[in-house]
Amino acid sequence: MADFNQFGSAKPGNLGGPGNSQHCSQSEAMLSDALDGTLSATDQATFDLHLVGCPSCAAMLADARILAGIDMDGATVALIPERGLSRPFLFLGKQENYTPGSGIIGSPDGKHVKGSVITWERDWRLLTGWKRWLVVAGAKHASFTDLGLLADQAGIDIGAGLRGERGLEVTRGYVRAFFDEHLRGTPQARLDRASPQFPEVMFCSP
Repeated sequence: MADFNQFGSAKPGNLGGPGNSQHCSQSEAMLSDALDGTLSATDQATFDLHLVGCPSCAAMLADARILAGIDMDGATVALIPERGLSRPFLFLGKQENYTPGSGIIGSPDGKHVKGSVITWERDWRLLTGWKRWLVVAGAKHASFTDLGLLADQAGIDIGAGLRGERGLEVTRGYVRAFFDEHLRGTPQARLDRASPQFPEVMFCSP
């Protein structure tokens, strides 16, 4: 079977690992369990978390059953077709890497270095439906997973400005809100404006 990238374009290679249909099905089942197992087969959602090795699970253009998607703190590799992607999509990442306009920096040798944020800026204009771009102050990549919490417990400094437990609270709060709104039809105020419950989360308008 073809390997799919975040936006559904088939690409060769890695057919037995993350990105193949079996791996994606397992990921979707885990997500459904996380949402209390209440989603129907039609209400599939994609959840692109770079760290866990499934950057290829979001075949949103290839499969109309996939109704909403998240890219969490990872550069996007696939190119969205010019016709765009009209289903709901959320970018959620650390402030230091994914603040709009920060992707081109001057290097010590005088050359310019492009950052991951440029891929989000490229894709943003092609997301034609509901979309949000949120950045988390003080977060590191591990902050969006339980690795940040484990690092705190082990006394390992990962350079994060927020505790691992807090990182998980932010992640759960916004991922759950996104899927509650777009799969369960329950409006979520925190997706429309800054939330006093999560002051470290900022809205971006590239």
